[in-house]
Amino acid sequence: MKPETRVRIVAGPYAGKIGVLIGEGPRGVSVKPDGSSTILPIPTNGKEPVVIELLSEGAGK
Repeated sequence: MKPETRVRIVAGPYAGKIGVLIGEGPRGVSVKPDGSSTILPIPTNGKEPVVIELLSEGAGK
């Protein structure tokens, strides 16, 4: 099992949530919060800037 990349969302509508970085693309990132089965789409080019803090880095990043 490969290590997860864990992040904390520090700004935007989901600020304070901690979870696993699922994917990233040109329009944003996807984070799966701890204790939730829902993946949050987090836009990086929207009106509200979203900032994520890297907590632990998975393999291949």
